[in-house]
Amino acid sequence: MRTAAAILAVAVAVASCAGDGSDGDATPVVVVPNEVLADLVDRVSCVDDVEILMTAPPAGVDPALVVTLDEEPPDTDVLTVSVPAIATTIDRPGPDDPWVWLDPIRFAEIAQGVGGALTLTDAFDADLIDRCLARLDAEMAELDETLFAMTQAIADDRRVIDVSAPGVAYFAARYEFLVDESNAAIRAGGIISSDRLDGAASYDEMMLANVGRAIEVLRSR
Repeated sequence: MRTAAAILAVAVAVASCAGDGSDGDATPVVVVPNEVLADLVDRVSCVDDVEILMTAPPAGVDPALVVTLDEEPPDTDVLTVSVPAIATTIDRPGPDDPWVWLDPIRFAEIAQGVGGALTLTDAFDADLIDRCLARLDAEMAELDETLFAMTQAIADDRRVIDVSAPGVAYFAARYEFLVDESNAAIRAGGIISSDRLDGAASYDEMMLANVGRAIEVLRSR
C-alpha cells in the first residue's frame, strides 16, 4: 500500500487576515479548487457563516506555509493546511492523480482530513464537525451501495471504462469495471471524470446522475 502526496490545499483565513483589527467572530473563509470539494467543506463545517471560495488563496497566504495535521498551527492569522492523500492500493493513479473523490468511500476519507484541518483553527466547533462527519460517512455508505447496485446491473461484458481521464481509475476499481479503450468506454470515462457538480445540488446527486449517464452509454455500445 502506498500513500500519495498532498491532494488538497485548504486555506482558512481567520478573523484578522484582512488586517482590519476585527475580533475572532468574523466569517471564516475556506479556499478550495473546485465545486466537489466546496460541497465537501460545506457539509463538514456544518455552519452557515463560512465563506467557501473556489479561487486562489486570499491575499497574505504564503504558499510555503504548509502544516500537516499532526503539527501545531503556526503563529499566524492565515493557515494553509495540506491534507494528505488517502492510502490506495491502485497501481495507477498515483501521486499525480488526486481525484479520489470519484469513489464515495474515499470522498468520506477526504472529509476526515478536511475536518481535522478546519479544527486547527478556533473558527470551527470540533464536536459539531465530528457529528457532521458521522452523518457524511453514513450518506457516503448509502451512496456507495446505490452506485454498486447500479453498476452491477450492467452485463459483465459492458462494464468497461477508459481510465485515462482524471480519477476514473478510482471509480473503476471501486465498482469492478474492466479497463477498455472502446469509444463507449472513453465516453463513459469522460462522463464520470468531473470536479464540478454540473448543476446538481450536491456531490451525491452529481455522482448518481453521471453514473446513470455513463451506464446508458455502455448499454448502447
